[in-house]
Amino acid sequence: MSFSYPLTMPTSPAPKSMTPGWDHAQGITESEFDYSDQVTDWGGEVWEFIGVQLPPMLRAQAMEWVAFFGKLYGQVGSFLFSPPGYKTPRGGWGADSPQVDGADQTGNLLNIKNLTHSQTGWGKKGDFFQLNSGANARLHMLLDDFSTNASGEALIACKPAITVAPNDASSIVLINPAGVFRLVSPKQNWSVDLLKHGVTFDCRSIP
Repeated sequence: MSFSYPLTMPTSPAPKSMTPGWDHAQGITESEFDYSDQVTDWGGEVWEFIGVQLPPMLRAQAMEWVAFFGKLYGQVGSFLFSPPGYKTPRGGWGADSPQVDGADQTGNLLNIKNLTHSQTGWGKKGDFFQLNSGANARLHMLLDDFSTNASGEALIACKPAITVAPNDASSIVLINPAGVFRLVSPKQNWSVDLLKHGVTFDCRSIP
């Protein structure tokens, strides 16, 4: 049997804890004589959510999650992940319907439009948002507060870098943003303690 990726995760229960972060494709060479070093940045950067822990569950609920991980076949399959705690933005742009302003944009800067005009601090650093959808869905975070100009436009700084360029005028998702992820390891276990089951997983975004 084959499955269509990315899969949709079970909706309940929501993870109770996790350790978010980034990983960067970099190498460092250190001198054995004076410890001076040289860093090479290859440009790749991805999300990592380590120790995503679900609350204890009874068997019936736990098996929904166990079956979900089984369908991934380790690192073969992908899934949409929307990290809890970042479901809505802090900034006022959460009330707007922002769009991408211009095609073929990649990297850590993005021009956007369709925002409320002439607002200061309209987006807040740490706000999460989604670009694209389906297999191309990517999760990003604002690195700086941004303000809008008199035309409702702004230039925003984000991370990870945009690698799948969104179309001009495509929607930016601010509520329950998600991205496509894979498991960090091909191995997936779960715990059983009397009648309760525990599930913890590590995942990494697809560039």
